[in-house]
Amino acid sequence: MKRTKFKIKSKILLLGATTISLCLSLFDWAKYKTKKGAVKMYTLLDYDGYLPTYVNVTVGKKANNNRAYDIPLSKGIVIVADRFSNDFALINVWESNQVYFVVKHKSNIKCNTIKEFVLPEQRHQHA
Repeated sequence: MKRTKFKIKSKILLLGATTISLCLSLFDWAKYKTKKGAVKMYTLLDYDGYLPTYVNVTVGKKANNNRAYDIPLSKGIVIVADRFSNDFALINVWESNQVYFVVKHKSNIKCNTIKEFVLPEQRHQHA
């Protein structure tokens, strides 16, 4: 199978969230579960430079998607995210702000294709 290489002109940002365990007896403000402490870190990583462009640390009990709404995003960028796929309100915000996205959906998702869009020729170049 021949692979076709192409270049995406848009800025690509990788969005991720991770839970960092903490000792609850030392960090009593970081309640996560009954006997566990944790914080969650939300990171937007610039794919070109492999450097974070945005980091937000919250208490561990917050749901992953809650802080994704606070991330400043520019028109025309591409977000690649894993765990934000079932937050359709968030995806709608991205789409209405002209932010492109690639998300992993759950295998049991039920949806219908309403409309498909062809990528504009001038946005991507074959290398």
